[in-house]
Amino acid sequence: MKPRVKRARVSKSLRASGRTPRARSSSITVEPQVPKMLILRGIAGHFAGRDWPQGALDEPSALAYAQRTGYFGKVLDVPGNTGAKSEQTLLALREFRKDQSVQAFYGFSGGGYNVRHVIEALTANDKTRIRKLVVLGAPKNPPSLYAGPWDLVYRLDPPTGHMDGPRALLAELPGPKHPPNA
Repeated sequence: MKPRVKRARVSKSLRASGRTPRARSSSITVEPQVPKMLILRGIAGHFAGRDWPQGALDEPSALAYAQRTGYFGKVLDVPGNTGAKSEQTLLALREFRKDQSVQAFYGFSGGGYNVRHVIEALTANDKTRIRKLVVLGAPKNPPSLYAGPWDLVYRLDPPTGHMDGPRALLAELPGPKHPPNA
């Protein structure tokens, strides 16, 4: 059986003239690409009176921080169990390597520890793409472990508690002190 070939429709007058049909102009517009910030959650568990099965994170505050600092925030939907071979670390590396628009990392709690594993796994050339690292609530790692040619934002837990780290960081920026709908 021969495969069917779909042919373009050509008007009778165009066929009769012997001219070739022109391609239609496309109405697709390409938006300039906004740099991305990968956001790494904390570990899964029960914290501050709430269950966090996918990992602890004040998502609205983290996403608002990304947006207000010029990035499109993308939360990795895996818990922040720590380690160089953890699911979150490996996912962050895959996302970074497949998407050239990723230029920043934001790690909260366990995710903050995993940011270190991510940057340690990157080549020197990969590291030149990073513009910003945000590390919140990872007190066992000093800021020196995250040093590099990027803008480093490193914060310990605020006086209001560990889970309030993302909201406290957002409040440091000019503009609204809380994410929308918070």
